[in-house]
Amino acid sequence: MKKFFLLISSIIILFQGCTSREKKDDSTMSEKRMVAYLDRGKDLANKAQKALGGQLIEAISKGGVPYAVQFCNIKAIPITDSLSNEVNANIHRVSDRPRNPENQANEHENKYISQAKALLSSGEKVLPSIQRQNDIMVGYYPIITNPLCLQCHGKPNETIANETWDALQKHYPKDKAFGYGPDEIRGIFVVEMPVSAK
Repeated sequence: MKKFFLLISSIIILFQGCTSREKKDDSTMSEKRMVAYLDRGKDLANKAQKALGGQLIEAISKGGVPYAVQFCNIKAIPITDSLSNEVNANIHRVSDRPRNPENQANEHENKYISQAKALLSSGEKVLPSIQRQNDIMVGYYPIITNPLCLQCHGKPNETIANETWDALQKHYPKDKAFGYGPDEIRGIFVVEMPVSAK
């Protein structure tokens, strides 16, 4: 009877040890997958940024910044939508102070934006973030202002020229996306990726 009890105890201990190792391996794999999704989202956000930036620079060279405002009003969302279709992900830009009301950040996005702004204002580095929402991995990637941005998102009569300001008022009557200085967070790219079986 003692031998039987010892045998059963050994099997249980052995099984528990294997189970906890398996759980540890699962969590490591899960972390690796999270990083893989974070990196994929970053690549897609960078592609979207390059596509938008390239088209914007072309529009500015063609007709100046006021023409680029009109171009963005018509083409910015379709450009990201087109890329989304190509890469099987939903890519869009949002802000707590959007130019276009369609780009208003939701509760989760606003929370990330607030935390990112607080980190940036205290001199800390702002990192992208990834989280799972049901069967979707959602990545947040900050958009930081630079001199090109400030021609349309800066301060009227300072970095925004009068004719550009007039174009903004015409095409975006509910505009909140101005008044920024250099190196500020004016919004984020959101990349939503379906969770794969692997």
